[in-house]
Amino acid sequence: MNDEQGQVTSVISTARDITERKQAEEALQRAYEELERFNRVTLGRELRMIELKKEINTLLNAAGQPAKYRIVTDPP
Repeated sequence: MNDEQGQVTSVISTARDITERKQAEEALQRAYEELERFNRVTLGRELRMIELKKEINTLLNAAGQPAKYRIVTDPP
């Protein structure tokens, strides 16, 4: 508020406690990071399994035997 001379005589202010919101955001961020780590590990494992299956199929083919694994990227 201002007085007749335009000087500030009082200030109105509001504040909110955002502690719970910040804690929830931090918990969500931690859960997201954990999910990302799990995804990288899982995806890495799956890619390695595909490579191993391809290698086995190549070795079987070289030995004159039929492929043991159908790789998803291979045509049916």
